Amino acid sequence: MAELWLRDPYLPPFEEDQHILNRTPLAEVFPEWVGSSLRSEMQTLKASLSSQLMADNFWLTTISDWLALVFGGEVDEGECIEEQVDLFIDIMWMRFRHHDSVESRADIMKLLLPARRSLIVKPYISAPAAEFSIVGDLNADDIAGLAPSKQADIYSLVFGSDSDLSDLSEEENASQNNDFIMSAVETEDVVMQPVETGERDDRYISMFEARAEEIAEFFFPAREEHSKPRNCKPLVEGLVSMRKVKDSLFMREDFQASFRGSELYKVLLIVCNPYNPLENSHPDVQQSFRLYNWKVAYGQILDRWDPLSPEVNLPPLIERGHSKFNAEHFLRFFGKRAEIHPWVAYPTACTFLVSEDAFKSNCEHWLIPWLRHAKYETAGWDLTTVYRQICQHPVMTGGADHTRQVKRLLNDVDPCFAAILLETRRYKKTLDTINEEIFTKTRTGTTTANSGSGDQTAASDDPTVADLSSTALPAWYTEKGCAGCSGQPDSDRCVRFIEVEDRSDFMREYEYYSLTVHEGSERLVPKKKGTDDNLGPQKYVSPQELGLREITARPSDHPVWTTCQRDIVRLVYREGNKLYLVGGFRYKAFSEPTLKLLEYNSLLIETRAMRRRAAMQRWDYGLMSGAGTRMPTGGRKGDGYILYSVHRGDTIDDIKAFFRSALDSDILIIAAKSIYQGIEFDFKTLTNDSGLQRLGKYGLTSYYCVNYIAPIHRDLDIEKEGRRYLHPCMQLVKEGCGEHDFNFAYVDWGVYFRTESNAVWCVSSPDIDQSLKANS
Repeated sequence: MAELWLRDPYLPPFEEDQHILNRTPLAEVFPEWVGSSLRSEMQTLKASLSSQLMADNFWLTTISDWLALVFGGEVDEGECIEEQVDLFIDIMWMRFRHHDSVESRADIMKLLLPARRSLIVKPYISAPAAEFSIVGDLNADDIAGLAPSKQADIYSLVFGSDSDLSDLSEEENASQNNDFIMSAVETEDVVMQPVETGERDDRYISMFEARAEEIAEFFFPAREEHSKPRNCKPLVEGLVSMRKVKDSLFMREDFQASFRGSELYKVLLIVCNPYNPLENSHPDVQQSFRLYNWKVAYGQILDRWDPLSPEVNLPPLIERGHSKFNAEHFLRFFGKRAEIHPWVAYPTACTFLVSEDAFKSNCEHWLIPWLRHAKYETAGWDLTTVYRQICQHPVMTGGADHTRQVKRLLNDVDPCFAAILLETRRYKKTLDTINEEIFTKTRTGTTTANSGSGDQTAASDDPTVADLSSTALPAWYTEKGCAGCSGQPDSDRCVRFIEVEDRSDFMREYEYYSLTVHEGSERLVPKKKGTDDNLGPQKYVSPQELGLREITARPSDHPVWTTCQRDIVRLVYREGNKLYLVGGFRYKAFSEPTLKLLEYNSLLIETRAMRRRAAMQRWDYGLMSGAGTRMPTGGRKGDGYILYSVHRGDTIDDIKAFFRSALDSDILIIAAKSIYQGIEFDFKTLTNDSGLQRLGKYGLTSYYCVNYIAPIHRDLDIEKEGRRYLHPCMQLVKEGCGEHDFNFAYVDWGVYFRTESNAVWCVSSPDIDQSLKANS
């Protein structure tokens, strides 16, 4: 019966097999085969190649691992080795000749399907002991009717293919399908008792049936359509229509009763099951999850339309106890099984090893549930211990004494996972180096504090506020220099405090003015005329007219550059006995190697320009593009709070680019901590409170700008319970312009910074800011 749960063969993209074709003897033999046309000659050549491969243990292991990946199960290492080698040669020859053409993939699948039964000994995914069920409200007959014309097997793509049932009669086939479905959703551990449905209203049934059939056809198509491309557009349209249902309708008792008794309710519960790897059931499903995250999107519909249902008490994923965890075994087991790798559906998952917090969050989100589906024992895991053991493995530490062990591991696992291991090691090592660099040791050997929680000692609930009448003061206020400048007058210390005035009421009348020091024809004019956006002629104002105070770096011969190697400005606003930290600036923030790394990262990351509001779109001379996570923008139907679509996890280059983007954000936050030490703590708290751990370390949006200019404007970003949060910015390179061009104006507080290459600053998001315009 185990064969019933085997999934359809998985054929990797051609690029992932390229390294196999580039190895001897395939790289030498296949080009010679191209000119051979006689069948007898080809058979002789193939027999010779087969003998070479069978005599080489490396190739036997490679072939066994490749077939295990393709079939999703361990292959027989005994009597059928010759059959394995012959099959492998045939497939690689087709890949060499035709690469990844549709016809070639179809021909290869014709070879794989009949070979699967004879080669498989033990599938990786056997009939699962499921961990989620709906008691008393889901039966086989209901599921069988989800897509009336297709007899869809709901769980076939989650836990395996049902193509081996083709020998059975229709009655036996339906019976086996229904038995399988029920075994997949029934368990004693998780019980969700049905809510009393009340009277149903048939007016809603047609809508529910239409949505249910769309979902079933996409996620659970008929067996003859499993391998065909899938279009998620109907799902997107359906999701939009469900979101448009007004609360005056979905809060009606008859609506909710009809919903709970519908096929739509049942199929949504199956899709939203957090313990199944539905995301990896098909390449098109993977990509659709990357853009829409159906489990979250449909979970929101369930939450809105079924508010009376009790919460499901899922069995605990983490049960502390004795664990025989072995890091080497885990990395090899997980690394070889691409079918449980989530990078395509969830690109952020590739950073699951960058920190203990990230590891724990990903364990709960996908790692432990998907490992259990692959029959990997996770009972007794202590996540802290497990993570530390992984971090101590030579592949993570990079120890020279274990070079051969590391190379063997990296060669054995999926190439994308190998890239993740190497990028994680690079990421952690780089952050350690930059932490040392930013919080530089002074001449006395004392290191300035870099604790993320140091600012949380303030008497105020807001750590950016210093209550001078209290004995508990935040670190940003008490740290007025470093050991290198201690005892010096304030003018010679490396941390400057500048008091600012609240100019927000006065400044609002200048919103969308162009701020420039230039006059007349020297002024840069908008790229788009006022008639194009109905906003009228562009208005100009100068920093002098607004009374803005210029803040610049200390001269190059100032003592702080030799004693402290840093120049930090903190902007404070005084209100009675309280000082508010409203911004800050740090000049020459990074060493030259770090600056070069950041420049290189910005070139590696391909981002797409984003459309801005009309008044800012006028000045569309340069480029502003987003990375990381974002709010719905209205540009894509069915959009949600999700990653920018530029982020992918399909290839090694995608993974490298994602790590470099994450590294940029972390480096920026580390540098910003020298201005306000609590910034990292604030972002982590916001991320956790918002439930955005799945979206990365901070769940924030990054923007990459080149030649960016904008009028005076207000950015309404993160604000919680009236508190304004400081956000970091970075100037990598500034060259080819005047000293009064491309500076940063902080209009609400009456100042502007003369920016330089290698500078970092923090501003409070709801405040007005803009860039000073260049001349014509």
